[in-house]
Amino acid sequence: MSDWIKTINQKTKWMKWSAIVFCFLIGIYNFVEGYRLLQDEPGERSGTLLIISGSFFLISGVLQFLSRYLTANVVGAISSVIAVVIFFIA
Repeated sequence: MSDWIKTINQKTKWMKWSAIVFCFLIGIYNFVEGYRLLQDEPGERSGTLLIISGSFFLISGVLQFLSRYLTANVVGAISSVIAVVIFFIA
């Protein structure tokens, strides 16, 4: 029974790190692609939306990373502050 639990913990640990890496990669890609679109055609709505999407993916990756080391209350407070800042910027 103990070996079974260790196997599950190892698999979920790998999945958590892969989710963090995925969020960072997609966020960086969307951010760079949106920036490139805005450079080609200023004021293009799709470029702005890609930058916003990339920002959310990057924030999601950061929060997932922080949730591994901080308590849920701290991560919740950080995400609330980020959501308010994004609301006022948008």
